[in-house]
Amino acid sequence: MKFIKLLCVLLAMLFACSVLFTGCGESEESKGGSKEDIKAKNDITGTADNKTDDDVSTSDPVGDEIIDSDEEEEYIAEDFAWTFEDGILTISGNGAMPDYESDYDYDQKRIVSTAPWDRYLGDIEEVIIEKGITSVGDDAFYWCDSLEKVTLPDGLTRIGKKAFSHCTRLKHISLPDSLTSIDDRAFYYNYALDSIFVPKNVADIGERAFSDCKYLVKIDVSEENVSFASKDGVLFNKGMTELIAYPNNKSFYGIYHVPKGVKSIGDCAFYGCDRVEAVYMDDGLERIGSWAFDGCYNLKTVKIPANVTSIHVLVFGYANNVEKITFGGTVALWNAFGVAEIENATVHCSDGDI
Repeated sequence: MKFIKLLCVLLAMLFACSVLFTGCGESEESKGGSKEDIKAKNDITGTADNKTDDDVSTSDPVGDEIIDSDEEEEYIAEDFAWTFEDGILTISGNGAMPDYESDYDYDQKRIVSTAPWDRYLGDIEEVIIEKGITSVGDDAFYWCDSLEKVTLPDGLTRIGKKAFSHCTRLKHISLPDSLTSIDDRAFYYNYALDSIFVPKNVADIGERAFSDCKYLVKIDVSEENVSFASKDGVLFNKGMTELIAYPNNKSFYGIYHVPKGVKSIGDCAFYGCDRVEAVYMDDGLERIGSWAFDGCYNLKTVKIPANVTSIHVLVFGYANNVEKITFGGTVALWNAFGVAEIENATVHCSDGDI
């Protein structure tokens, strides 16, 4: 009898130990399925080994995910990320930055952008784009009116349309040698910008890329550049046959003589140059593009040679204070151009005045 009681006690102890050891050694699979199932769950929820729910909070999703805290915000997308902290926007990744769009929102009474850092536009003081990013997207920093410093990486090839337009405190920006394209209005209306240096590999500069930069004194170009050239701070094509952009704050005492050999005044070439009072063109000139003198409010005198065969109807735009135009051709030829917005000007032609 005693032997049977002792055997029962031993069996009970063995059963208790078996339950105890099974509970302590429970596998991940027994808790929530296979290891593959657990990994898939973590991928969906964004769980990371070194983060807890208290470390981050997700709000206002743009792209894949926005993670923010009291001090910084991070945008995570494939090969593209950004952080904003203490006025500094840092962008990293590999490949091209997306293109964005901007417009004025009458309800919010401000410029709004599809860029993920939209709500910080007025607070961004410095932009650092790290190596790996190959382009600055359209409208990326449009109307960042507190922006004063920009760092661009070697390997960057494109600056998109209006990318730095209306960055009115940006005084200087260094463009990398890898850059090949500066798109339309890339630096438009950057009042503080005083100079720009076009690197050797730039092959395309869009319309009004540097227009309405009121303090811009010179646009210099690398001597190694095969597409563009600079003379006295004025931007030309490499062959010096087209005047592309005249800096807004270039004075020459208000008088500019277009160099010999120039055949074309490009579209918007003198756009917003309100320090220019007189422009004299050489006999070899053949074409004057659209809006070439738009916004030249102090322009009073223009000399145009007889060789010109093409003058855009809106060549003067809002340069409506022009008083005297000397044209080497005939009255009939001038009338054929149909030049508008010169109601206050007298046109002196070879066979009479208009």
